Amino acid sequence: MAWLKIVFVVYLGLSLSCDTSTFEAPDDQTALAWTSRVLQGSGLKVDPEQLKTLDALDHFHLDAVLRRYMTENGGDYLALSRDPEALNLLSDYKLILDGVRPESMRNPDERIAFWLNAYIGLLLDSIAGLVQEFGPDVEVSHDDFAIYTQVQHRVAGFKLTLEEIGHIVLRGHLGYPDVADTPTDLARNLMEQHHLLFPNGQFDPRINFAISFGARGFPGMPVRAYHADRLEETLHQRTQDFINDETYGANGLGVSALFEWFRRDFIAAAGSVDEFIRQYRSADKGSFNVSGKLLFDWSLR
Repeated sequence: MAWLKIVFVVYLGLSLSCDTSTFEAPDDQTALAWTSRVLQGSGLKVDPEQLKTLDALDHFHLDAVLRRYMTENGGDYLALSRDPEALNLLSDYKLILDGVRPESMRNPDERIAFWLNAYIGLLLDSIAGLVQEFGPDVEVSHDDFAIYTQVQHRVAGFKLTLEEIGHIVLRGHLGYPDVADTPTDLARNLMEQHHLLFPNGQFDPRINFAISFGARGFPGMPVRAYHADRLEETLHQRTQDFINDETYGANGLGVSALFEWFRRDFIAAAGSVDEFIRQYRSADKGSFNVSGKLLFDWSLR
């Protein structure tokens, strides 16, 4: 359990700051009870109320798991699913995610990193569960994409699905089919979170390349947790890497289905899908064909 203890010790180094925001996420008492349980269980005396006023979160738990099991070439989900310490880290991270209130963070990039990491951490935990039950050959599309659309998680006091994090909080797209049935009150609160990420009203479509489905056809899992101080560099690199991936990103036969699913984001940012891709496409990669669609692979990456 050594690396788990180290993570908890480092966690004490988080900077704390109160914010004057009057925003209150629902069900605070439940969240505080959960976070109190994990912090008390670690043997460290930490006031769970501090989680609600964090100005920054370093995501040490998630970072430790990503560093151990994710590489540029993919993840070792089978080993992750068999590692009780790593699974404990993810379990504890989920409790912390529920206790934190991103609206207390003054830097929008800290909020973006929080929600991106929440998505990745919850997805890792979900995939590990799939692999435990069905083996390493399971596809993320199992049971009609249940881990994205049906399983609910507690984050920032909300009870929501991965799709609601991805499409409402991060993308601000209430009209996306997978979130069409989101309760009105929840949708409104999640849109408030979205506006806190992009206070100038301009969504950054590179967020679509920071999210991962854990599938071969999608951008890969990050190898480290997202951090505000290098978010710009990371978003640029992940966007560039995927667009120049000639197997799953873009080539002379077509482009990823991602460019169709999130078409409105790229058009809003660059005027057209072609122009957005062109901004990140390396000259030596040759032409690409936005009229064609590359076959999407749902197997684990």
